[in-house]
Amino acid sequence: DLSQPGWQELLTSHGFNPERKTICIGEGLTMYLTQEEVTNLLSSLLIMLHEDSSLILSFMDPGRNTNTDKFADHIRGATNEKYKANIAAADVPEFMLKNGF
Repeated sequence: DLSQPGWQELLTSHGFNPERKTICIGEGLTMYLTQEEVTNLLSSLLIMLHEDSSLILSFMDPGRNTNTDKFADHIRGATNEKYKANIAAADVPEFMLKNGF
């Protein structure tokens, strides 16, 4: 659970080496975290990732309206999952810069 303390130590105890260049992918993740949890995650990643590492994240755009999103909303409704955070596509670059990326 990336919203809970200790996940960084768990990664390193299982072989993650912060001295090595890494690609970190968080696709379909941020919408299940609160805005504060996303910010905390980015702060932690900024500290633990090597400076030459890459970070790939997806964000839920509150203005989305596609057939794929309608299907995802249907499935999410059936499983009672709730989105906690979203950010408009146009705001992502500023948000990432504000958080050190």
